[in-house]
Amino acid sequence: MVSDVPVLALSGEHDPTTPPANGEQVVRNLTQGRLVVVPHRDHGVVGAASSGCVVGVIEQFINAASAESLDVGCIERMPALPFVINAG
Repeated sequence: MVSDVPVLALSGEHDPTTPPANGEQVVRNLTQGRLVVVPHRDHGVVGAASSGCVVGVIEQFINAASAESLDVGCIERMPALPFVINAG
């Protein structure tokens, strides 16, 4: 099945639940679909540290009604999060 509806798919680089490979399979059949992989993140790409950038990209998508020319530079530059064993 092919759809021409604009779709923005987001996946964390290290997402064990819905890995980027699954997102690639989804957008393969969407003529206006785009997968954006958020580096150094797992399943929660929104609501996690530095997610303001991701929310901004989602807002761009909604305002443009297109995923084609999104500025995802801030996502590409997202740093790795520190690994914390004991936060207390």
